[in-house]
Amino acid sequence: DGDSTDVFELYLFEELMGTYSYTQLPVDTSFTTLSPGEYTYYIDFTICQNEGTFSFDCDDECTVENITVDSIFCIDGEFFANIDFDHSEANDSFMVIVNEIIDGTYALDDLPLQLGPYEGDNTTGYIFTVIVLDEENCGDFYNLGIVNCAPNAIDEIIINNISWTLQNNGVNVEGISYFEKMSLVNLNGRVIQQENIYSDQLLIEKGVHSTGLYFVRLQNQKGKVHTIKIIL
Repeated sequence: DGDSTDVFELYLFEELMGTYSYTQLPVDTSFTTLSPGEYTYYIDFTICQNEGTFSFDCDDECTVENITVDSIFCIDGEFFANIDFDHSEANDSFMVIVNEIIDGTYALDDLPLQLGPYEGDNTTGYIFTVIVLDEENCGDFYNLGIVNCAPNAIDEIIINNISWTLQNNGVNVEGISYFEKMSLVNLNGRVIQQENIYSDQLLIEKGVHSTGLYFVRLQNQKGKVHTIKIIL
C-alpha cells in the first residue's frame, strides 16, 4: 500500500526478480535455487524504496530421490525391471514413464515394484521417470541405459565360476566373488529378497519362502547379470 508510481521493481538482494504494476498485486514469484532460511528483499519505486525480510522452510515438500532400477532377468529377449525409491510427504500414488511413454500408475505401498517386460535388444536405452500424482514438481528419473538379453551377454568365465548345492538349511551358491548383488525372484517376476554379496558364497535359506522354483539373479560391478534357477 502507498502512494507512488503504478510500477515497481522487486529485488532479492541485488538481483532483479521482476517489474510489476499495482494491477498485478498480489504478486506470485518463485525462488527455485534457494535453500531454506531468511532472505532480504526490497521494493524499488521511482521516488521511494521499501525493504523487508522473508523466510521459508520446505521440510513438508514432496520429494522423490535415490531411484534405483535393476534389470532382473531375461526371457525370450525381454527383461523385467525392479524399481524402488525414497520419498517423503508424497501422496499414495505415482506414475512411471519409460522412454516418454506412460507405463502405468501404482501405489507407493507396492514398492519395490516389478515392471516389464521390455525389449533387451542391446540397442535401446531406457530412462525410467517417476512422478508422484497430484503433487507439483515431485519426481525424478533413472537412466538404466541399454540392456542386453542375448544368450551370450555374460562372460563365459563368469558362467563357469558358479555352482550351487542343496544343503539341509538351504541352497548354497558358490563361486560368486565376481558379483556384488543378489536378487531372488519368484516365477511371477517379483523380487522377494535382495542383498549385497560380500564373499564367494551365499546361503539362501529354506523355510523363509514358499517351496518352488526361483530365479537367482547375480550382478557384477560392471552391470553384467547372470541368472540361475534353483528349487527351494
